[in-house]
Amino acid sequence: MKRLLFPICLMFSLLCACRKDQSDETPTTYPALRHIAETYILPGYSALYSELTTLETETGLFLNQPDETSLGNLRLAHKSAWLSWQRASCFGFGPAEIHQLKEKLNTFPADTSDIEERILTGTGSPGNNDTGGFPAVDYLLYRPGFSDAQIAASFAGLEGAQRRTYLQTCIAQMRAVTEAVKSDWNHAYFESFANAQGQNGNSSLSLLVNSYIIDYEWLKRNKIALPLGLLTLGIPLETRTEAYFGGYSLELAMNHLKFLREMFASEYGIGFDDMLNEVGASKNGGPLDEAILAVFDQAISQGENLQDPLSQQILSDPDPVTTFYQTLQSNVVLLKTDMTSALGVSITYSDNDGD
Repeated sequence: MKRLLFPICLMFSLLCACRKDQSDETPTTYPALRHIAETYILPGYSALYSELTTLETETGLFLNQPDETSLGNLRLAHKSAWLSWQRASCFGFGPAEIHQLKEKLNTFPADTSDIEERILTGTGSPGNNDTGGFPAVDYLLYRPGFSDAQIAASFAGLEGAQRRTYLQTCIAQMRAVTEAVKSDWNHAYFESFANAQGQNGNSSLSLLVNSYIIDYEWLKRNKIALPLGLLTLGIPLETRTEAYFGGYSLELAMNHLKFLREMFASEYGIGFDDMLNEVGASKNGGPLDEAILAVFDQAISQGENLQDPLSQQILSDPDPVTTFYQTLQSNVVLLKTDMTSALGVSITYSDNDGD
């Protein structure tokens, strides 16, 4: 049984506040929005920033002594930070949108040719989003065709100076943009978000719900459908998986999916499921939240039976991946149509992906 932290009457104010007399001088504070910000958004950005700070430290240690041991430590720090990002990806509004956090941290696949050209010419820093962030570091640390010893050696001496600069700049930029988003949330934006009223396109509820659904569809499309070849007439694009070079694409995707489920049915207070129950949202004669959670659980069960590297499974045994995708897809209507209708929120983004 979920342990609710807020009385039902307060939770009801989330969905009814927009009906209050507009002359009311005391704005309603939505307990759910404050709870989500305090429980998930602020800790998510703080954890991500901490992981990126550790990654920056490990980068310095590796570059001071580039060998296989320090390379292994750096890879672990990079993976840990990338996993942490999965718990912040769905908050793509407000400061994250202003600073283009997702684009700068996780645009994949990386443009490896451009990265190498920039290193060769001494540009020293990423240009477009696909030459920086986690995917660029993934390429630099798992450079295909090179042994671990050769990768470590490529960062050493005078010959490795430009590669060292590029790696350091990538990670410094990631930490800096995350710090900017975290700082904005910890100052004025938190209260603005937590105290907002209404359900229109600029309300906090609308921003949160739309960003959540965008992120769910992004996971389904970019992490699964696109590399699987569902958008290219069945021709697989396995190199377009997340963390293609490190080979842990599925682990990232599953962490992402499990967090989206956790957000939906918060075990620590009010989640989307409670909001739906409060307004009596139903589907096919049963509670809508249970229908959505059933699909989440089915998808998680199917995903846990897949294997990393996901790129290899796509080539050797794609049918279970297709089934996993189809289950993910079946939740889109429930979230994007049924949930938004029940909450009185409109979809404010356009989706022309056709998947």
